[in-house]
Amino acid sequence: MGESCSELLMQGDLLTKQKDSLINDMNIYKMKMEQFQVNTKFLNSLPPEWSKFVTDVKLVKDLHTSNLYQLHAYLEQHELHANEVCIMREPWYKEKSMLAEAQEARQILDEEQLAFLADPGIPAGQA
Repeated sequence: MGESCSELLMQGDLLTKQKDSLINDMNIYKMKMEQFQVNTKFLNSLPPEWSKFVTDVKLVKDLHTSNLYQLHAYLEQHELHANEVCIMREPWYKEKSMLAEAQEARQILDEEQLAFLADPGIPAGQA
């Protein structure tokens, strides 16, 4: 499942790490990408907690003319909220992951567990 929210928060600024990692990869592999491609790659590398803010960026910013640093600065304003969402949802993800693994191992799940597995976890009104 990857690193937990609390592990990511203890490591520091996720946005800066994602940005720096992308720039580092581009330098190492001498990648030549259009601005739009760099921006899209950065936005797509963010975890699910950022999806609302990524959508905002795609609606508000022109990905062809904005640079990576401008997107980073825009998203940075929402980092505290994204971290709070991540921490609040972490137990939900863990439970869902454990049930999915049990189902893959062909363990029998009751109706309540199956319903929880089928639930996409999107609050009413946000779907």
